[in-house]
Amino acid sequence: FGELATRLLKDLVKCRDDRNVGSNFGASIGIAIYSDHQVPLSELLAQADLALYQAKDSGRNNYKIYTGELDHEKKRYHTMVERLAVALKEDQLELYFQPIANAITLDTTAYETLLRWNDSVLGNVPAEEIIACAEQEGFTTELFTWILSNACFEAATWDHPCRISVNLSPRELAIDNLGDTVSAILNDSGLLATRLELEITEKSLGSDTENVCAAISELQALGITIALDDFGTGNSSLSQLQQFSFDRIKIGPSLINNIEHDKASASIVSAILELGKQLQLGVVAEGVETKKQLELMAEHGYAEVQGYYIQHPIPQCQLNTYFSQLTPALRRTG
Repeated sequence: FGELATRLLKDLVKCRDDRNVGSNFGASIGIAIYSDHQVPLSELLAQADLALYQAKDSGRNNYKIYTGELDHEKKRYHTMVERLAVALKEDQLELYFQPIANAITLDTTAYETLLRWNDSVLGNVPAEEIIACAEQEGFTTELFTWILSNACFEAATWDHPCRISVNLSPRELAIDNLGDTVSAILNDSGLLATRLELEITEKSLGSDTENVCAAISELQALGITIALDDFGTGNSSLSQLQQFSFDRIKIGPSLINNIEHDKASASIVSAILELGKQLQLGVVAEGVETKKQLELMAEHGYAEVQGYYIQHPIPQCQLNTYFSQLTPALRRTG
């Protein structure tokens, strides 16, 4: 079945090319195997339909064969939809904050906001699943507003003027009146716009360059800084720096994890740091988990660092305790 589906997909792509209908034309295939004569045709079609949705979720131009696991995933998804709507209304979601520090002094310069949800039925739900569910069900705006509002109100209470960083997903970047929404939250919370940073992944930039540029410019006009997340790990990271106006780049953990033992990764990181310096962009190295990695970043005398070696993410409810234990600068030795 897999070979048949693959051949069919290739035929459809060839048909697209022959008819010159553009790259937006794609195909997904869902397969259900008729192995039990007791299975009604309607159920067989439902199984194929479920497999089809899974294929679409995997990025389209793909195929999926129905298995019993898909039923479990479907039930879990429907449960997530119901419980996430309630969690948003009743503030059952949680925010964690991970410090970002100067690579040399280890002074804390910022905190990245991370979404967490420990549900009584679903258990710990990864942030990626929460965001994907919100996008699929059409309450992206509600989720983004909840995260940004809580993060800004929290940061406004701190007596140290660190940046607060919040991730912006592709759907969130396309929210109507995004600038107005962010501006209203800043006004309500009292947080200075210059203390807010929004992180955008290369995936978020998509192909709608004009509208993305307009959205970024609108946010920067408010005084907000924009960071390109996971820089150096995508296919067109350098071209993004030409097309879009970023204030900071964040080197992805996959590069940082290898700098101790892989000369190529170390050279790429060094080149990114030099590029950031030449373009007058801030640089953050994500995924710093060892003393050696920190030392290598400190040698450049320029970057900020983030990772478990600096500090694990801190639950919002424990921030006051964490702050009370800090010296004037967050320092780490040994």
